[in-house]
Order: sequence, then C-alpha cells, then structure tokens
Amino acid sequence: FVLFASLTKIFGVLLFSLIILEAIAIFRNERKIKFAVLLAPLGLLSYMIYNWMRFGDLFLMIKSQTSTRFARDISFLSPITQVVESYKKVVEGPSKLYDSNFVYPVILMEIGYALLALFILFIIFKKLNRRYFLYSLLYVGTIFYSGGYSSIGRYLLVLFPIHIVVATFKTKYYIIWMFISVLLLVFSASLFFRNYWIS
Repeated sequence: FVLFASLTKIFGVLLFSLIILEAIAIFRNERKIKFAVLLAPLGLLSYMIYNWMRFGDLFLMIKSQTSTRFARDISFLSPITQVVESYKKVVEGPSKLYDSNFVYPVILMEIGYALLALFILFIIFKKLNRRYFLYSLLYVGTIFYSGGYSSIGRYLLVLFPIHIVVATFKTKYYIIWMFISVLLLVFSASLFFRNYWIS
C-alpha cells in the first residue's frame, strides 16, 4: 500500500518513515529483518525513473513546482520565505490586482490552516505515539517546504493522526470542531462552485 501511496503523492513516501520504525521495533523484539520494507519507496522511485527516461530529469516533479505556472520558491529557506510573504499579504490587505474579492479571505484561511497545522503537531506530540508525531512532522514539513500554503487545507484533511486526535476530543470540543468544519466546507464549496479555485 505504501508503494502505491508513494506512486500517487509525494506524501505517500513519508509513510516509509513509519514502516522503517516498525521494522526496527520488530527487529529489536524478534530479531527478524522485514525486507518487504524495501518495497515501500519503489512507487516514487519508479516515477522518478520514468521522468528521467521520458524527460531526462529525475526530479522533474519538484522542479515543475518552481515553473512560472506555479511560481513556488522551493529551497532550504522556503518556510521562512513563506511566513514573510504571508505577513506582507495580510498587512497589505486586499489588492486591486486580485481577480476576485475572495482572494484575500482565502489567503487568510490558508494562513489559518498553516497555524492549525502547527497546533495539531503540538497536540499529536502530546497525545499520540512518537511514530505518529514523526510522520506528522515530516508531513507538515513537506507542506511548509513546498513554497506555498495553497492547498494546505486539503493536504491536512488526509493527515490521518489528526483524525485520531479528533476522536479523543471531549463532546463539547468535538461539536465546536464539527461546527467550524461545516462552516469551512460551505464557504469553500460555495467558492468552488462559482469556478473559483480553492483547496
């Protein structure tokens, strides 16, 4: 399953970290080596080889994100650059260059999701197994190094330790979580149905 997950999305490769930690735990307890672990990254590796054979570039999937279409700055300093850019956008307020009145609220929403991601990391660290925290840290780190917060909402939806944490909420917090989630769903869907791209 991790092989197919790594073939589908870059985040699928991060599941490899969980499998490695599990294999180490099995080796410590049973002194058995699970070679099946080596299958996990083959999805990504096969896609990289395809890119190399077809386009002459193993890392095309990363480099394409920096093209003029996406205009993302992917570098070691990406998280810092993104924080600075987001701060500027918030302080400057809605721009006349935006093609819709909803661009600025979506920027605020995506920054909110970024802050939520950090908060969720803290809760996962406090409440869940360290393996889940490592996976979540790598996952959120990948988002922050992607050069932009666009689509962060939909990426967070499939960060499965979040759902484990939400399941531990007391009833009143769960109801608040559900209420906010429904509001965000309605807002996002209303924009999407008006042909406005929103993650």
